[in-house]
Amino acid sequence: MLGLFNAAVLKLRLYLMKRRQFDNLALRSLFRERYDIDIGMYSYGCFDQWRMPGPIRIGRYCSFANTVRSAQPPAGGPDHPSGAL
Repeated sequence: MLGLFNAAVLKLRLYLMKRRQFDNLALRSLFRERYDIDIGMYSYGCFDQWRMPGPIRIGRYCSFANTVRSAQPPAGGPDHPSGAL
């Protein structure tokens, strides 16, 4: 019974915190500690542990559509070349 209550409280907290995704430090801290998802400031649309499973690091000023899912990089390989830009 207590597990259901804690899950409901967490869901309510996430709902309230996601209303200000752009600069909410508490939301970023929760995702970093609980799900191993590190999200830079002013990024939004990526606060979903099911679509963006950790460990993952997302930089600043990133925008994600509701249908985007992250793909895991190959074992031991980088997620993308840093000189690609």
